[in-house]
Amino acid sequence: MSVQTRMTENFYESNDVTFNFIEDSNDVICIGCSANPEISTLFQVDFSPLCFVTQYENERENPSMSLENLFDIHYAKSMSNEYNSTHVLNHQWVDQVKTMLNWVQGTEIYFQALPFNDNIIISIYDNYQTCSNKIDADGFLCSILRIPRSRFHLNDTSHRYQRVVCWYNINLEMESQPYIFK
Repeated sequence: MSVQTRMTENFYESNDVTFNFIEDSNDVICIGCSANPEISTLFQVDFSPLCFVTQYENERENPSMSLENLFDIHYAKSMSNEYNSTHVLNHQWVDQVKTMLNWVQGTEIYFQALPFNDNIIISIYDNYQTCSNKIDADGFLCSILRIPRSRFHLNDTSHRYQRVVCWYNINLEMESQPYIFK
């Protein structure tokens, strides 16, 4: 099964991914990935845009999502245009993090996602000014998306949170829409 096909599934529910608080802390979560190479690749692809510690030239050797691809998806959606769904990320981990933090509708959670070895550390903060990511009051994953230099001409460079175009948010949006009988 291809990486792109697996990105639409919730691979975070597998036994290969773990969620733990670090050192009796209620504001630092470690999301770990086992040695399963397929899950490890999906994990790396999914978190690359939130961390952006490095950009890769050859995604076959080092799978990642380019900042340009991420921006292009969000720009197309903001203009109500179609976008290439092969680059839509998963981010189904948000549901588990919300559960661990006892999230309730109407509250916002500000966080940073940081790579640590083969894991991701989610650090929760009270001060939103230090964070580029949040779970908004409606439960959607939001981020301050960096604009690549090659795309400066398409958008203003103001920093504001916007909902991330990801399978988690897409599924949440579909669930929150009322069903209409025909």
